[in-house]
Amino acid sequence: MNNINITNVSMQADGVFKINFMATYEGSSHIEGFIYMSSSDYQAKTGAQQEEVIVNTITDNLAGKITAVENPVTNDSNKL
Repeated sequence: MNNINITNVSMQADGVFKINFMATYEGSSHIEGFIYMSSSDYQAKTGAQQEEVIVNTITDNLAGKITAVENPVTNDSNKL
């Protein structure tokens, strides 16, 4: 991962922060997404620490199984 850009931060109705990000990789590929962070965590962490949480979340999620590949949907309304 070359860079993490936090693109937007918004507080949700329940007080949790939604942090939108874009992570860039070599070859111009990227991942866009968001994580939720509690208000206390958001306020206690620096920007670098928030980016670390994002990196760890991406790593944890990508290290898991992709169930769509293991159990492909074959009906016409949900083709891969």
